[in-house]
Amino acid sequence: ELATVSFECRRRVAKLDQNRRQLWEKALPYLKTPVRKRLWVGGLENRELLIAGESALAGYSMLVPPKQPVYAISTSGWKKMQNERSVKIYPYPEEAEFQLEVWRYDPQILTQEETVDPLSLYLSLQETEDERIESALEEMMEKKVQW
Repeated sequence: ELATVSFECRRRVAKLDQNRRQLWEKALPYLKTPVRKRLWVGGLENRELLIAGESALAGYSMLVPPKQPVYAISTSGWKKMQNERSVKIYPYPEEAEFQLEVWRYDPQILTQEETVDPLSLYLSLQETEDERIESALEEMMEKKVQW
């Protein structure tokens, strides 16, 4: 019920019936986090990664940035990085320099900025039970998302 599908010249065409905000609210129960796994790492210097997680949310809201910056990478990008053996994975957050989110898709396809897109960021943090993050997510959705 998110779109109406019709046929035009032997092509299937989907038409969205709602405005963007209504579509987002209707689709939200079917969407899941883009984050496949979160790792605590070191050795990310000179990498072109997108700012993600609480670091990105801090840029979109009044949330204080975390001690270790959070970055996002695609699954294929992570595999390539592991083959280079330049990144060290730490078992405990206190030992790491960064938090790395390995995403199900390439986070760079949805943004032209240095941070992940706001809708994907929302999905990546929506299950967090921290009231500060919940409040910052609401603030971001009201300010940043162009409905």
